[in-house]
This record gives sequence, structure tokens and C-alpha cells, in this order.
Amino acid sequence: MPDLTALQLANAASFQAFVNCYLREVDSGLWSTAADWQRASCVVLGRGEHHVVELRIDARDELIAIGVSYRSLAGRHTLTEVYRRSLYGGPWRRIDTVTALLSLVDAIYALHPDSEQRLELIARLMDSHQVMAKYLRRHLETPCPARAPASFIASEQSTLLGHWLHPTPKSRQGIHAWQHPHYVPELGARFQLHFFAAARDLVRQDSLLEVPAEELTRRLASSGPSGAGQRRAEAAVRAGYCLLPLHPLQAQWLLHQDHVRALRADARLVDLGPLGPAFTPTSSVRTLYSEDVDFMIKLSIPVKLTNSLRINLHSELGDSVWVSKLLRACGTASRFPLFRFIEDPAYITVVLPQRDGSSADTGFEVIFRSNPFGAPRAKDEVHSIAALVQEPLDGQGPSLLAQLVRRLAAAEGCPLEEASRAWFESYFTCAIESALRLYDAHGLGLEAHQQNVLLDFTPTGRPLRCYYRDIQGVGLAEGAR
Repeated sequence: MPDLTALQLANAASFQAFVNCYLREVDSGLWSTAADWQRASCVVLGRGEHHVVELRIDARDELIAIGVSYRSLAGRHTLTEVYRRSLYGGPWRRIDTVTALLSLVDAIYALHPDSEQRLELIARLMDSHQVMAKYLRRHLETPCPARAPASFIASEQSTLLGHWLHPTPKSRQGIHAWQHPHYVPELGARFQLHFFAAARDLVRQDSLLEVPAEELTRRLASSGPSGAGQRRAEAAVRAGYCLLPLHPLQAQWLLHQDHVRALRADARLVDLGPLGPAFTPTSSVRTLYSEDVDFMIKLSIPVKLTNSLRINLHSELGDSVWVSKLLRACGTASRFPLFRFIEDPAYITVVLPQRDGSSADTGFEVIFRSNPFGAPRAKDEVHSIAALVQEPLDGQGPSLLAQLVRRLAAAEGCPLEEASRAWFESYFTCAIESALRLYDAHGLGLEAHQQNVLLDFTPTGRPLRCYYRDIQGVGLAEGAR
């Protein structure tokens, strides 16, 4: 039954992500071996548990006990059954994971039970759980090839469980249920960008490329299907306007904002509608990819992903270009050939006269990102670390990382243990060692979390190169400034 299976997988993944965060940040719990706990509790566990961790919930006068089949030094524990009893004794009774999560939320906000933050966390928990179940249901109902997706965009669409150490890994507040198939990577969305034409004096831009950002947007608008919208865009450019592409969700939000309505009324901003080629969202949802375009586009969306509103801040635009310029000046491409930065070399936006208390952010901020995975590399095997270490989506079988190690072992005719070491050595060389050498040589510190780090591979599955994206997260050591 696909519905039941999807719900079970979402239950397990949501519970595991939240509890692992809780154990790390709130209460590390009281650990015991499964054998000792079963003797003391008179409960028989049956899912391969080696440990049990107990958590005290004073807000509800109860204890929660969680079976652990794998205890991880890194904090990625594999959890199984959940039990509850009164702090004052009595029998242990099995409970469902959602009930347990609500108890843990109460423990977090024990001193502030009426806090709006408590309600917000519960809302995000439920949203994340339901979204994850929706994506898993579609995945389980869709025939899949025997081999896991290998291309860059197929891998980006495969992270159905989200961050493994985030309490609400798939929370997407702001995307309505009917919009998910149209705009999220996990459901294979493809869509055109929504274009506006802005009076030139409202536009700010910068570019390290051979052409200005406005030329990139003009080419983009003219490269899609021809029609009335394209002719209007060409006429706007001839009249001196600059074109700006936006995410359709952001465009719909902006059309309801007073400052946009005022600009449209004065004909200083023109709504051109959908134009250009179809794009596919990457795992971040708001960065868009097309194999036929030389750059990706990072856009604002009026959506809270996990826990924050995903917008390009006006202050970040110059940072993107500045960091790209710094990387070129440092010669990182030639000095570190196994480690590639995916640059953000251009931006364009609309600016408005500052009003009292107003923000410089207008909602039109657009960042252009290099696309190393366009044609002819669109079919090359590229994965983020997040995709590599994601639990198998059917709840069984090996992870993508394990599949690569097994492929390497088979190709080189060596034992699995030897292949594991060889795989990690190659990964360490191209990713970890390169990042450390970058810091030593130039003082560049990277926010290299699992979604920002990409690897491509040899045909045998061995890591070949590392790619780092979201360069706004690059920091510069004080001594290197």
C-alpha cells in the first residue's frame, strides 16, 4: 500500500531528524543497553535495538524511551520504537512518533507553554511531515530505473527527506498544496520565469562576465518560444527598459505590493509574464537550472524553507560578485584543480528611493550563477553530499554512497573494505584537503554543509572533483583581509 508505506517512511524520517536535533541541542538523554532496559522495563523490543535512550518530559510528568538500532558518534542515530510512562512509575506503553514529537516540543517550551514560537514549531513540524509524505508517495507510485539517478538535476530532485539534522527538514510554508507539482524539485517541476521590464534608472547591476547582466536577461527572454510576450519584451528593451526575471511565486507576491503597484501605474515597471526557456528547481527550490543555459539563476521566493524566508538580500548582491572576483584574483581554479567554486558573477535588481524604516530589499534581486553542468555535461554523474548520505527511499537497500563504493569494489576487483578506504581517500583529497589548503593559502573559510558540496565521479564511482556553491558563505580570516 503506497500511502501507508509513504506515511511510515515520513514518520520515521521526521522523528529521527527531530530527535537527533533534540539529543544534540536540548537533552542528550539517559542511555542504556537494550538488554538492560528490557530487563528493567519488562518490555520486549523487536527491531534490532542495541540501545535505548530515555528523555524526561517534566512539562508532562512523563518519560519517553526510544529504541536505537544504531548509535552514531556523529549524532546520526537510527531510531525505532517509542514508549512512554509516568515519571512516578507504571507500565511503559508504546506511542506513535507524532505524539512523542509533541511531548518533546512541550519539553522545549516548558517555561513558555503559550509561546507563539511553540505554535510555530508545531506548525512547521506538521507541514514538514505532510510534505515529506506527499513526496514519498509520488516517488513510490512512480516506476523507477534500477540504477539511482546520476545527473546533476536528477540528483538534486532526489533529496526527498531533506537535511538529516534539522527539526523540520521539509517545511515549506508559503507553497500551497496545488503549487508543489509546479514549483518543487522533488516532483520534477519545470516552468518559465516571470519577467518584468523596469525603467533603467531603477536598475542596479554588476557583472564580471563579458556582457552586463541586462544583456543576460535580454538573451534569456528571447531564447524561449516566440509569441506576443516576447515581442512586448523586445519592444520594452528598444524603449530603454531593462528586463528582470523572477520566480513565478515571487512575481505573484510582488504584484500585490504597494510599491510595485505604484511603479506599474506610472509605467516605470511593466509586467511581461512568462518568458524564456523552462527551468527546473535545484534542491534549494529557489535556484533554477536549465541544461541549455550557461548560468543558473538564484531568486527570491515568498516561502519559508525549513525555518527562514528565502530571499536574496540587497546587501548580498555585491558580496556575490566581490567573492567571485576574489576567487579569480587568488587563482583558485589553477591552484586547486580538484576543487571548483561555482561562481555568482553577476546580479541585477530594482532599487527604490529609501523611505523611513524601509528596507533596501525590493524583491527583485536576481543572482546569476555559473552552470558547470549544462550541455554537454548535463548527463554526467554529480551528487551533493546530502544526496549521497540520504537514507534509501524505500526504507531498504543501500544508500547512494554505499552503491558507489560497491561499484568501485566491483570495478577494481577489491574487497569492500579496501574500496571504502580508497573512495574516502579520493573524497578527502578533492574536498577536505583542498578546503584546508584554501584556508591556509588565502584565509578562505567555507560554509561547506552537505547541500553546498557537490562531487562528480569517475565511471567506477570514485570521487573526481569537488564543487562548492553558495559562495556568499565564504568567509575571510582576519589575517587575510
